[in-house]
Amino acid sequence: MEVYKVEQLKADIKKEILEELKKDNENIKILKSEGIMNFLKCKKTKFEEVVNNKFYKLPVVKIGRTYYSTEKQLVKYLELSDNQYENYRNNILRNSNKSDNYGVVLTKDQLKEMFNMCEKKFSKFIQSNQLPCRVIGDSCNTTSRALQNWFFANEGKEIDIKY
Repeated sequence: MEVYKVEQLKADIKKEILEELKKDNENIKILKSEGIMNFLKCKKTKFEEVVNNKFYKLPVVKIGRTYYSTEKQLVKYLELSDNQYENYRNNILRNSNKSDNYGVVLTKDQLKEMFNMCEKKFSKFIQSNQLPCRVIGDSCNTTSRALQNWFFANEGKEIDIKY
């Protein structure tokens, strides 16, 4: 009888962990170029102008030919002045390891879907060691907090992925 209870408890824990991993992540929303254009309500030509202009310092990361950002970064960028945003960004990066709130664990499939990349491009992106993730066998996991901090740390950078 005791063995059955232990096995049932293990099965319940495993089921709970798998449900947590499959849960949609509402903490971080990654926007691709089209999403950023919709957020800023501009067309492609104006978007390219704004992104490439040093005056605006838009919080985007260029991976290959595509721009990425998070909704949180864009909202804060629009809410705050340049100095306030820079202070906010620095505080996030400085205090990133002080709290235990790690966010949600993101799996390889979730990350691939968030970045909207094909298997080949995503594999090259992971192999470039740019993304803050732990690769164990075929799986690749990170947390939403680590991913958000990565976006803040890599604002304005270009990441080339060689095929």
